[in-house]
Amino acid sequence: IQSDSHVQTHTSAPAPRPARFGAYQARDLIGRGGMGAVYRATREDGEIRQEVAIKVIVGSMSSPLLDASFRRERQILAELQHPNIARFLDGGIAEDGSLYLAMEYVVGDRIDVWCDRNQVPIRGRLEVFLKACAAVSFAHQKLIVHRDLKPANIIVSDDGEPKLLDFGIARALDPVGDGMRTMNAGLFFTPLYASPEMLRGQATGVGCDIYSLGVLLYELVSGRRPFGGANTTTAEIIESVLSTDAPRARAAVPETA
Repeated sequence: IQSDSHVQTHTSAPAPRPARFGAYQARDLIGRGGMGAVYRATREDGEIRQEVAIKVIVGSMSSPLLDASFRRERQILAELQHPNIARFLDGGIAEDGSLYLAMEYVVGDRIDVWCDRNQVPIRGRLEVFLKACAAVSFAHQKLIVHRDLKPANIIVSDDGEPKLLDFGIARALDPVGDGMRTMNAGLFFTPLYASPEMLRGQATGVGCDIYSLGVLLYELVSGRRPFGGANTTTAEIIESVLSTDAPRARAAVPETA
């Protein structure tokens, strides 16, 4: 479980990486999380030179469960072609046997940082938020629920275009009666943005993404988290989400905002 909105970090030394992932030469380690690592890489096959992001399961983290989840993410991304979703480009198996996928390399800041750095007013924040909502809605139309919507997974470019990232714990929706549910509940999520259903280990559907978008919107317009502060523990966040209501966003906005 990731304890906050940032990519999970590890105190151990990074696992050694292969020099290449198929036609792609790794350059820099740009992130590590529950599913593995992400590298900035360039395609160098003598035909095309292209900068990409390579996501790979690090050998020490590999397991049948993660491998299956990674293959599922690769298939989901291949089906999601939308201007506000990072594009899937390629996938394969590295020389050391690691599964990898190549995606559009998005340059920018996470949505909350972008809004603050550019001192974006409320109307502008709503406009970029609605573009992110359009990407999530498109995924739902394709019967995919993201399940890990948070600022770190929505990157905004310098021209103000958001890109939705990381479908690592996404699930296909399965019709059941009058509603929908997701199959194979996962263990990786971010408590602050996770819906009560996810925290309770219950079946989840599009409602969990809508809840997460609500938490994100609260932060974008108030500048504060709805549950807890920067030093609030994971257990305290979960207890607050499950047992209390967040204060109205208007009441949470400081006069200096």
